[in-house]
Amino acid sequence: SSISGSNTGYAGGGGGSVYGPGVAQPFGVGGGNSLFGAGDGLSTPAASVGGSANVNQGSGGGGGGYVDPGGTAYAGGAGGSGIIILKWTQSTSTNGIFVFSNTGQFIVPANVSTVDYLVVAGGGGTAPTVGGGTAGGGAGGVLTGTGYPVGSNSVINVIVGAGGAKSATGNGSNSVFGTLVARGGGIGGYTDSPSSGGDGKSGGSGGGAYGYPNGVHPAGAGTPGQGNSGGLGQSDNSTYTN
Repeated sequence: SSISGSNTGYAGGGGGSVYGPGVAQPFGVGGGNSLFGAGDGLSTPAASVGGSANVNQGSGGGGGGYVDPGGTAYAGGAGGSGIIILKWTQSTSTNGIFVFSNTGQFIVPANVSTVDYLVVAGGGGTAPTVGGGTAGGGAGGVLTGTGYPVGSNSVINVIVGAGGAKSATGNGSNSVFGTLVARGGGIGGYTDSPSSGGDGKSGGSGGGAYGYPNGVHPAGAGTPGQGNSGGLGQSDNSTYTN
């Protein structure tokens, strides 16, 4: 992020997982990106759960896998909370910057009329696995820009979105600064039995698709200007779905 001057990535999607028909099958390689603080999907049979995303980077949680026979289902990870960074110029020689890692208020300094901003929502979580697996959660929405108008000495409420939980309703929460609203990431698709489950949900970036031999659960849509749709899922050795 150039606005903070630090080399930090935000809003990475959670890594995927796999349905393995037999304990000898390898797990899928997780797509979680450590730079962006995203949760990694299962990558070795020794792993037990998908990784949770880092706090204050707005990334999605990693997916959890399923192995059959053996009936072992692994939970996915939680999404990471968002962040809001503001930058302004108070005079020709004085710059200010403030990082909100939690909800609060921004008191606009005197003689400041505009701010530059980075608003990142909470990343999507993953569903608990009762009898199946989960796809990775979507990244929180990202809004960034310059010259946002503010009133000198005014008070602006700031909401930093929480990351989505390991829950069937685990979308990330929105982050809000003034009229700017970044949408929370969507929960990843999942299956909890051969005939039931849920699709990836829409959000800043949508939750990933989950492929299952007896059905598929498509990815969620992303929000234009804030993120992307969730990644594809594989339902067998040749067919993919989004």
